[in-house]
Amino acid sequence: MRPWLPLVLAVLLSSCAGGGPVPEDRFYRVEVARPVTAGAPLLRGGLLVERLRADALRAGRAMLYRQADRPLELGRYHYLFWAQPPNQMVQQQLAAWLRGAGLADHVYTGEEALPHRYRLSGRLLAFEREIGTSGVTMHVALQLTLTRQGDREPLLEKDYRVDRPVAGRDAHATALAAQQALERLFHSLAGDIARLDLVAGRRETTL
Repeated sequence: MRPWLPLVLAVLLSSCAGGGPVPEDRFYRVEVARPVTAGAPLLRGGLLVERLRADALRAGRAMLYRQADRPLELGRYHYLFWAQPPNQMVQQQLAAWLRGAGLADHVYTGEEALPHRYRLSGRLLAFEREIGTSGVTMHVALQLTLTRQGDREPLLEKDYRVDRPVAGRDAHATALAAQQALERLFHSLAGDIARLDLVAGRRETTL
């Protein structure tokens, strides 16, 4: 036996004994309730909902956080993850919600190469929890642009933001708050689409 082997084994055993159990990875999803379909579709000819663009942090699956007293610093949890990257998860939920709302006669995602007249694209600006002395807040922000084939300018270009208090400090409560924030944001988008002058193709911009 090599003379250094017992020392190495002793170090490994002591580190294992003192480290405690490794935390289990946990994964969270959002499922925004689908609205009841009412009225004739406003967007006829098909609507493509593209995957949202995002920076490297928000295109990953790790749940993000920041401290209220350090607003410029973002952190990633090591054992808390979203079931999908947030930009993809929000795209899927948005497409399903718009399909349920009946705002378009057909709603597609980027994986479906089908003819469409309208395109909804954008960027995920925020999808993180903020930890403060009085509680936790979930921040969700999207930049969305609605275009129509043949038009030179977007029909709609707007930043949407919802800051939702989290009922607790655990990750499941954070996922529920994200779900509620997205539902409110989707309703705001639907209201803006309903107010568009689709005949004249009037452009509406709010930043």
